[in-house]
Amino acid sequence: MIVKTEQQENIVPQVPKLACVVLRFPTACVSSKLVLKAIAHAEDKKGATVLFITKYIDSKMKTFSNRSEIKLHLRNAVKNGRIEKHYGKYIIKPKPAPKTVI
Repeated sequence: MIVKTEQQENIVPQVPKLACVVLRFPTACVSSKLVLKAIAHAEDKKGATVLFITKYIDSKMKTFSNRSEIKLHLRNAVKNGRIEKHYGKYIIKPKPAPKTVI
């Protein structure tokens, strides 16, 4: 028979605060090239949505993608002129034909 004293019952293990923070899922670093591949892989002529892009990246990587990082890459690509945004869908801009000098 184990006898517990009052001192043993009142002892609470002290855990550092950093150890209590636990991530739900491991996230992966998403590159801008992978985001552009997802847009190019879209079968819809109108473009790819953010939901389609995240699902595509999740299927290609073993860990879950970070949605805010994907949105950051999309925002930068629109700002740099690589892609266009139309009503929540993203389309890769066609490259202009080179001008021929005669």
